[in-house]
Amino acid sequence: MSTAAARFATLPELVRCLVHHVFYSRNMSLLSQLCTVNSVFRAVVTPYRFMELCISGTIADTKSKGRLHGRFDLVRTACFSEYYTGLPAEEELLRHMFSQMSRLQHLEYVQPTASDQTQAEPLT
Repeated sequence: MSTAAARFATLPELVRCLVHHVFYSRNMSLLSQLCTVNSVFRAVVTPYRFMELCISGTIADTKSKGRLHGRFDLVRTACFSEYYTGLPAEEELLRHMFSQMSRLQHLEYVQPTASDQTQAEPLT
């Protein structure tokens, strides 16, 4: 007979409830750790890990620092800062990213105000 913890880890419905709570508590490091539990956790966690894409700074800097993932098909919310430079390389990367974002529901352009608070302007 298996333990309750072992049974829990094999039930996607229960794992999804746990992952949903962790995602909305914004604990991304724990979310990443949950990917390593087993294949059920990894299958449930993966869409949550790539659901949001926020780029602060230039797109080239973000790409060079390895902060762009390749799972653009899972992105539902994309957020860009004021630092978009319009360079051909950035424009090509943006076109590639958006062509892959089949689940995109919300797009924001974030621009700091004079008082250093950010305001999001929905682009959709």
